[in-house]
Amino acid sequence: MSDLTHISQTIKKIGPPIIIFLIIVILIGITIFRLTRKSETRLGPISPPLITQNPEQKQPRNFDFSAARIEEIPKTLPVYSIAPYNITETAAITLASSLGFQGNPTSTKDSASNGEEFNWSVSDRSLTVGQTNLEYRNKEYRKRLSLPFEALSQEELKNEAVSFMGKITLLGQDIELKNTKYQIILGNDRAPVANFEDAQIVEFSFDKKVANIPLIDNYPGSGFTKLRVFKDGQVIYLFSQFFEKFSESGFYKLKTADESIEEIRRGQGKVVRAQVLSDKGVPKNIYEHPENIDNAKIEKVSLAYFLPNDLKEAVQPIFVFEGGFKTNQNENGEVVIYLPAIKQNK
Repeated sequence: MSDLTHISQTIKKIGPPIIIFLIIVILIGITIFRLTRKSETRLGPISPPLITQNPEQKQPRNFDFSAARIEEIPKTLPVYSIAPYNITETAAITLASSLGFQGNPTSTKDSASNGEEFNWSVSDRSLTVGQTNLEYRNKEYRKRLSLPFEALSQEELKNEAVSFMGKITLLGQDIELKNTKYQIILGNDRAPVANFEDAQIVEFSFDKKVANIPLIDNYPGSGFTKLRVFKDGQVIYLFSQFFEKFSESGFYKLKTADESIEEIRRGQGKVVRAQVLSDKGVPKNIYEHPENIDNAKIEKVSLAYFLPNDLKEAVQPIFVFEGGFKTNQNENGEVVIYLPAIKQNK
């Protein structure tokens, strides 16, 4: 009996402090929860990405989605901010030496889009290294156009391209081959051909992904990294972008696939590619022209991250609509339309 009395008295002594402690813990938990919720909902409206369309290019008058393959669209996705590299002259010289350019830059200049650029020019070769991209050219092959040479296979040419990219550590490892194009030389220009056998130049385009979603710019198919290789194995051109890192800047709700399709039907997308194809399925011209599209037959709807021209802007998701059309002369064409994917709060 005395034990029960002792226990009862002990509970009376320590009970109130325990209750007070539990109340404090609960209040702290509620406060943290509310603060966390507020931080998640403080994301303000985000402006749609600045996607440009040729002002002379009109929207298709009609759309056919009956055969469209639509990727699964998540409810939310993050947007990203970009941190560019700070390429010093010393770093640029090291990079240039890996590509066969020795010594200090031939010249330097400031570029509005690429920051401080370091330039090398030696005989028929040139290199520009900026803060966000680099460009390499080698025109030596033009001196050998009339001379016989041993052509490599397409796989061997791809290996040459990958090996050349491997010399540039800034490019990283998270890029993959997206498409391959075949070209011939016409004077000072190039023209597309349908197959490897007829080509003099093979162009390899490599894509970069962010959160396993392709990163694209205003020019579909341009690739994050592009190389052209002459059939004897010599790399004659490389252009690539590079960034130090992508940082999440918050999650946003996305439009549904049905909502995006309805907006496309209302002409709210941007036509970023419209080109006529030859009977062999290659573009008739390297440079695109406005096309009169009566009916666009959409074949694929997917998501991509849009890389803005101004790197201070957010990298945000967009819908990519890919399809074909017929011209008045019954020629086949291809069309690509971009549409912002983030749902705007109303």
